[in-house]
Amino acid sequence: MEINRSACNLKSLLTVVDIHPVLCCFFCPFAVKTHFDSMTLKYFCAVCVFLLSFVAAGQQYTEYYTLINAAEESFIEHQSHVCFEQYDEAFERFDPFVKDPYIASQIALYLSDTVRFMHYLKMCFENALPLSAVNASVIIRKANVGRLHEQIVDLHASSFKPKKINVFMDDAIFLFGYASDSLKINHGVNAEFHDLENKARAFLVDSFLTRGVFPNERLSGISTNDRDNAFHVKHKKSKLADDDLEQDFELRLKCPFNIVLHSKCFYTAHRELFLNAMRNGYVHPKEIGIMEETAVMWNDKSDNPQDDCAPPTYQPLYNILGYNPLKHPAKQIFNASEEALMVVERNRAQIHMQKYSVDVAKKEMEKSLGFKFFFDFIDR
Repeated sequence: MEINRSACNLKSLLTVVDIHPVLCCFFCPFAVKTHFDSMTLKYFCAVCVFLLSFVAAGQQYTEYYTLINAAEESFIEHQSHVCFEQYDEAFERFDPFVKDPYIASQIALYLSDTVRFMHYLKMCFENALPLSAVNASVIIRKANVGRLHEQIVDLHASSFKPKKINVFMDDAIFLFGYASDSLKINHGVNAEFHDLENKARAFLVDSFLTRGVFPNERLSGISTNDRDNAFHVKHKKSKLADDDLEQDFELRLKCPFNIVLHSKCFYTAHRELFLNAMRNGYVHPKEIGIMEETAVMWNDKSDNPQDDCAPPTYQPLYNILGYNPLKHPAKQIFNASEEALMVVERNRAQIHMQKYSVDVAKKEMEKSLGFKFFFDFIDR
């Protein structure tokens, strides 16, 4: 599949999404000498340094995923404080995905360890978790009253740190998302919609994936209601039909990932780049599994001319969607035979994703005890 580099056409891109010229320069380096004065070049350099600093300081996050998976499995098996050893090592060595210290805080609360509960919640606030998101799980929501509520409010006031992000990068990503959603809602999926999303995906490749990163929460923070409202005010954009959805409880960055899922070929064509970004901590293993399954399950027929590709050569079976994507389009419910589960567990292990057996147990604890373990596009 060929990526259309017409996204590098400065005039057309600015017309569509109102992006600051620096961003075009950012992912079209040849434009620097042609279009920008010295002051703008200073902004360009700032953006490049911002992104390159993440690449230069990159860690292999496979060890992080291993530690988090082990901590969750330990809790599921023993329901004791032993799991905190792996959690603490992961959080000491790596910048966390905010959902992980949030899950650890729930476990601490369940085990009546208030000190650890506040410790992990403080870590969440230091990673820009809004106060309202504390109530994302039922188990915390029920406890968040009286004196404990006062302590949580005080902890947020003293510990909260806003995410440091590059505003040009942030505007580019959200304006792409807003423009495509606006077209889809107001005019349906048409050639203009496909053209814009193709440009957005070219931007993701040229500006991020080729540099070993992807704009997830570690690069651009999580989606929140306040952030969404500020975006609409800043860019004088009207709210769309789905903009009133609760975002504070999702603990993830939505827009870039959703744009990828809209294409049946994009992930498959750039799979190795996504796997590299996952190893660097900029794509979560669960997101890899979702993209692999949806690349087969969804959009089997597409009127996007750039979505013409051969089926994946790998076996995308992770049982995230609850279907067997290999039997698409019939979408038969996943056959949980011993042989099929062995394939699922093998595939998950290869991308450092949590075991299916552990995820099943976590799902049951969500239903029976009020935990919140899943903060994904598809919470299975």
